[in-house]
Amino acid sequence: ASEFQQGTIRLLMIRPKTRTKILMAKFLAAFAICLGIYISGSLLNLITNGICFGFSDYGYPNYTVSGGINFFAYYFPKFLACIIPIIFAFTVAFMLSVVIKNAAVSIAVPAICFIGCSILMDMFTYSKAMNWVIYTPIPFVQMSSFFVRHSAVKQIIQRGIPLSLSYGIMLLLVLSAVCTIVSISVFNKSDIKN
Repeated sequence: ASEFQQGTIRLLMIRPKTRTKILMAKFLAAFAICLGIYISGSLLNLITNGICFGFSDYGYPNYTVSGGINFFAYYFPKFLACIIPIIFAFTVAFMLSVVIKNAAVSIAVPAICFIGCSILMDMFTYSKAMNWVIYTPIPFVQMSSFFVRHSAVKQIIQRGIPLSLSYGIMLLLVLSAVCTIVSISVFNKSDIKN
């Protein structure tokens, strides 16, 4: 979006690369930075918890139905599942920056939607008319709530509404792919103006 706002997009268009390659290079670079921030923040959290509460907790096994499992083997799949909403939010923000060409909007809208999804989940947890929400990304935006014992998602599942972690991951990945395709399509057809 800032390339359009500052007019530097015209300099990119004179290069002998296709528009799709230019856009995907920007997408992959920004995506790598986004994931790098998430992973480094998670590592910082892990180290800080170790410093504050002791690293010996990481040596104790976590107990599951099938028996004891190593701390990292237990939490690594959950860590990977929690990356999916970040991928979704990134692709939505990227799509908005291509479609609307405004950096502030492309950052603010996903952040507001993330907060709004949390509020909606808390508001509708005990509502009888909650069945429609399983077909939307709303309960899956906070993927970590699937792993917390007393969360809005767990309350909804206990009421018999079939929220599934695997369905949520697939839904967010498909919507992320749709956002990426829309970004490519709009960028390839947009006029470059001063």
